[in-house]
Amino acid sequence: YGSKKLLKSTDGGKTYTPIGDDRYFSFLATNKAGTEYYAYSESEISGTTVAYGLFFSTDLVTWTPVPLSGLPNPDNFSIYEMVIDDNRIAYTILGDNATGEAKVYKIVFGSATDISKIIGTENPYSITYFNNKIYVYDGNGAIYKSSDGDTWTSASAPTGGALIVTNNYLFVTGNSSTGLWLSRDDGNAWQNVGDVPTSGVNFRDIIVNEYDGYAYATL
Repeated sequence: YGSKKLLKSTDGGKTYTPIGDDRYFSFLATNKAGTEYYAYSESEISGTTVAYGLFFSTDLVTWTPVPLSGLPNPDNFSIYEMVIDDNRIAYTILGDNATGEAKVYKIVFGSATDISKIIGTENPYSITYFNNKIYVYDGNGAIYKSSDGDTWTSASAPTGGALIVTNNYLFVTGNSSTGLWLSRDDGNAWQNVGDVPTSGVNFRDIIVNEYDGYAYATL
């Protein structure tokens, strides 16, 4: 496996410092205050701190396993993405490895509830939290939004890979055929704003500089 550690930067990404023991986390989610963290590991190495499952930490060094109840297949699942709202409630896209289905779950103190039908999503691709609002992007071409996790509104969206929310702009990433889509009004109207430079390469992440308005993307 080699060594895999969390890295932390305090100077805007110029330098990074390793934190804690080796970890094989596939994602790291934090609350807005940056005081609580969730991470998910898909690897397990006997005799080490590397273990399978969901973990919680307040310092990025000590991690506590989070047992989850309410899952249809508790021994064979994957967590793709997770966000934490201001009420310390986690929302995640969870995949059942046996069926291949992806669902949206709401997690409160280790109790997971499938809220996909409440939302209306059938094919959730990504989830994000921005300006006190939860966004679920459905790969069939829809965005679902909620400010409390209970009441959801929907709007049509371009089909693509993921929804990225940055500086009050919504982006739907695409491929060399669909390009990149932008909404300036919270998903009510969309504009195609560019193609990827190389065939077969997709947009991975996007950020908008709040000072000059330029958008920067990784492929």
